[in-house]
Amino acid sequence: MLLTCVVDAVRMAAEDAAPFEACGLITADGFLVKCVNVAKDRARQFRISPDEFKLAGRRRKIVGVYHSHVNGGAYVSVHDRDGMSFEGLYVVASVMDGVGREVKVWNFKDGKFTPVTVPGRQTANGKQD
Repeated sequence: MLLTCVVDAVRMAAEDAAPFEACGLITADGFLVKCVNVAKDRARQFRISPDEFKLAGRRRKIVGVYHSHVNGGAYVSVHDRDGMSFEGLYVVASVMDGVGREVKVWNFKDGKFTPVTVPGRQTANGKQD
């Protein structure tokens, strides 16, 4: 149930940030910490300031990272793989023409991304979200 709420919240955060990539942190209690995207090309990449990450971690237990792909799919890109150092949940939302679409979740551990199924979530075509 908590993961389902996180997926819905990430989709909304992604829509709010469009036309730029949304980014932020996920806490153990399912709260999203929206972060400023400090990447040079915010429409195609994301970067969370290390200072913002540390500050959020002082207030709550961080269990994941989220971001969006604008006019692209919900997948782990090469840039995402190269930039990921935090072990935990990794959530990517697809935003097409300003509308949040697919959201996918992975667990990142030991340098590997393992897909996580979100119970009860299905897309319009009947596939799991």
